[in-house]
Amino acid sequence: MFMIFERFARDWRPMTYLLLVSFLPLFAADFGVGNQAEQFSIIERLRNQSFAAGDFFLEDAAKLGQPRFYYAWAVAALTQFGPLHVVIHALAVFSTFLLGLASAVAAAHVFRAGVIGSALAATSAMLNGGFSLGYAGFLTFDSFQPASIAIALAISGIVLLLKKKCWWAALAMIVSSLMHPTIGAEIGVIGFAAVLCARAIWGAREDVIPTALAFVLFLAGFAVAWVLPNLGVGEAGISDQQFFSILAEFRAPHHYLGTGLSLRRWLEAVLFLFVCLFVIGFAWQKGGDRASLTALVLMVIAVSGLVVLSLYFVDVMHSRLWTTAQVLRNLLLLKWVGFIAFGWLAGRWIETRQPELAVLAVLIVLPGLDSLSYSLFFAIATWSGIGILKLRGRVALAATVPAVVFTCYHMFRFGAAEQSVRIGIAVAVLFL
Repeated sequence: MFMIFERFARDWRPMTYLLLVSFLPLFAADFGVGNQAEQFSIIERLRNQSFAAGDFFLEDAAKLGQPRFYYAWAVAALTQFGPLHVVIHALAVFSTFLLGLASAVAAAHVFRAGVIGSALAATSAMLNGGFSLGYAGFLTFDSFQPASIAIALAISGIVLLLKKKCWWAALAMIVSSLMHPTIGAEIGVIGFAAVLCARAIWGAREDVIPTALAFVLFLAGFAVAWVLPNLGVGEAGISDQQFFSILAEFRAPHHYLGTGLSLRRWLEAVLFLFVCLFVIGFAWQKGGDRASLTALVLMVIAVSGLVVLSLYFVDVMHSRLWTTAQVLRNLLLLKWVGFIAFGWLAGRWIETRQPELAVLAVLIVLPGLDSLSYSLFFAIATWSGIGILKLRGRVALAATVPAVVFTCYHMFRFGAAEQSVRIGIAVAVLFL
């Protein structure tokens, strides 16, 4: 499987950089709080069947076919080799490293990024949260979750698909779905469908059949893991309206109800989307792999379309299926595509050795969380203005000052200090 990473494996420096950066999320990381509290109790039950005997939640959650079972079982098995906190932090580092490695390979393959561009793409994917519409579409989290390893595996599966390693891609996505059924299934379906369409569009028909068969294998693996264990299982059941009222309206409206989110959240997502497509269009002109770029654009369109449809099916129709899918979480795929595109562009700017472009490169890499959307827009607008007006030298450098000022303001208002600190450390290590 790792033969596709040959470009990076030949040189110890990129791999060492990715490994070092993988430890940075442990800075200011959480442990044993939030969602981990319920996950740890399931893990302990699988380690010790007498733990909290008779507990209503654990009696159900620790059964085969329940959403956290495979994840909890895997972690429980790993605790035979070390204490829980060591296992969790080791898995956090591994999933971050895998996400970074997959992102670097994608930037190099799709955008023809150099070492700097690939490293910056990986850095953004590993350390930046991006806009927070839906409050769940993140690639990494402050505490290790089942989603953490599921996302890293799903993204790796997409990269394997782009590299035409479809059977390995199916395996990665099956394991991803074991760790988190909705993330693994939804990202897997979107990824396979987009790559299949892209290959059909570009006439790569010799690759369509193996990819389609791998897609079937992925769906079969998902069915065996999740559908079969739940066949014939009776449910006490609640009505669809009760389900919606409890989950979407009472427990977590910020994860499900798009119409309840502020216009600022939507603006930040739209700005990110606009700049992402703009940069992909620029990469198209500069010789990126067009079949892979087409697949990424189709993924972005699919995610955007699903988010718009969710406003109707979730917010208006209160569909149980659409609510369960938590479509807003799929925005993580849009962010990943954006991060590798922005990393490539930042690397390209830095390699020109033009001071004004180096400044703009910082603006599309350093800001964290919601502030990134604004800084992306300022950077692209400034770059376009410099090009249109044909500014050079100190005049061009001076033209970046407003973008820097506006970015600093938005970093203060909407950024995340810990994310920017981690990114700053990573970039400093990169250029040592």
